[in-house]
Amino acid sequence: MDLYLTTINHNEIFKGNGTIILSSLGRIYVLPNYMNNIYFEHNYSEFLLNINNLKTISSKQFEDFHDYGKKYGNIIYEYNNISVNTSKLVSYLKVSDSFMAFLINNNMNTSFENIVQNFKSRLFRLSVNDIHSLLKPVYIRYMMAKRNSQNLIRIRENINNYSNSWNIKKVTLYDVPCIIKNSELRLLDNLWIDLTESVEVKTQNSLYFTYQNYKCLSLGSIKKFDKVEIELFRERDPNSINFYNKIGIKKITLNGRGYY
Repeated sequence: MDLYLTTINHNEIFKGNGTIILSSLGRIYVLPNYMNNIYFEHNYSEFLLNINNLKTISSKQFEDFHDYGKKYGNIIYEYNNISVNTSKLVSYLKVSDSFMAFLINNNMNTSFENIVQNFKSRLFRLSVNDIHSLLKPVYIRYMMAKRNSQNLIRIRENINNYSNSWNIKKVTLYDVPCIIKNSELRLLDNLWIDLTESVEVKTQNSLYFTYQNYKCLSLGSIKKFDKVEIELFRERDPNSINFYNKIGIKKITLNGRGYY
């Protein structure tokens, strides 16, 4: 099964009945018209699914899923088919740059929590989750760069140079809660990615295949992603929705831990 969102460290097995698609990692996809009539839950040994209050389906009913929940470890997803308006991301990048400039200008050398308190008047639009997810990686990068003053000078010059700010290759987020609503995954409060999959299915009583959209309900028993890496590229296509933003998203890597 070809999906846009793929795992890179597990042999994932999929089962489907036309209405739902289940994976051995606990992923759940469903046809759009069933989105509001479905209940599911994960525990350490199985996941349960019920549509329209009918018979409950358990992962233990599937031969290939009998071992579900017996392992705990990294689950890494890569998402490569991305069409996201990056205007919100650009706004977040400006906050990151502002925070880095604040750290350098003030030669900050204290804990992240203390620094945020000093910077908080500029963060009134960010939630507590976003402050940690977005700015903690900036703080870590600053503390590492601080070992060599030339690194800080170069970073500060890039922030001052407007054109260089569009050449960022990657954004890293920490401790991103795994929140999915209407088949969209929250990365930041104002940055969500669509997890809808277009899956090739065989039509009933036919030899032919067609593509059917499935909405994502779950990525398995992952509570949060320890690290999210967003790889960027300079958008030069005048027909792109991000031409005026100048930044496109090439790939997103979601690195979390859970039972599978």
